[in-house]
Amino acid sequence: FNPVSPYAAAKHYAYTIVKIYRDAYNLFCVNGILFNHESPRRGENFVTRKITRGINDILLGRSSVLKLGNLDAKRDWGHAKDYVEGMWMMLQNKKADDWVLATGESISVKEFANLAFREAELNWEDYVEVSDKYFRPNEVEFLLGDYSKAKKDLGWEPKTSIKKLVKMMVENDLRLAKQEKVLLEQGLIDPTWENYIKDPLDIYDKDINNQKSVRKERFKFDLHGLTLDKANKKVKEIILFCIEKKYRELLLITGKGIHSTNEKDIYVSKDLGKLKYSVPDYILSDKELNNFIT
Repeated sequence: FNPVSPYAAAKHYAYTIVKIYRDAYNLFCVNGILFNHESPRRGENFVTRKITRGINDILLGRSSVLKLGNLDAKRDWGHAKDYVEGMWMMLQNKKADDWVLATGESISVKEFANLAFREAELNWEDYVEVSDKYFRPNEVEFLLGDYSKAKKDLGWEPKTSIKKLVKMMVENDLRLAKQEKVLLEQGLIDPTWENYIKDPLDIYDKDINNQKSVRKERFKFDLHGLTLDKANKKVKEIILFCIEKKYRELLLITGKGIHSTNEKDIYVSKDLGKLKYSVPDYILSDKELNNFIT
């Protein structure tokens, strides 16, 4: 091991402490050394998802450029679903040990981008720009894993090829982008892609006192102290208010009633646990709220 970042150093520590407890206290502890594993659920700040998400922004006319960092860095990319199965298989083994999960193949960021753009019938060179902003101070140029031990001991091996993984991610992000396009056209969400915000006052800042000039992010309301019927009606009132004020998120707190603010009967909201069933039914049965459901 040769960690070159705080994140890598923390993982090395975790690996070592697992081995110590396994050897010293005879605990069933295993280390899964997992090389890069991706899926359509990958966070958008990771390069693979950034590429597939960026492609669909281009297809929908929301962007014309995709900015990336080191295109020559090579990684061993696999499908997260295969790796989770491998984790489960480690825990079923009679003897605790350490195993590497990987694909045994390594491709560059440039090759990944090429595969992804080809899925969309585009030429990556027409859209990708290299930016120093995305270069790491201690870049690892090449990563390649050997999963032979996991194959021998556990019978595990990767099932998803890199081409299939890329296709899956591109198709998923295209579907999400189309859904987002509809929401944007209906004015139900605000654009969030890079460089959209021009006015600093549009950026949420908790330290700014004049909240009227700040985009509203979340509305939170505590339903404690309300009966079930009153809670449902309050939910309608809150939803209409949030739509009018263009809040991006609504958080309703129900709880179990033991912290009710109703001084006369602190358990008056004891039935609010049913709200997770009653609120959707109430919304669907309300004609006015149905106008906002697509």
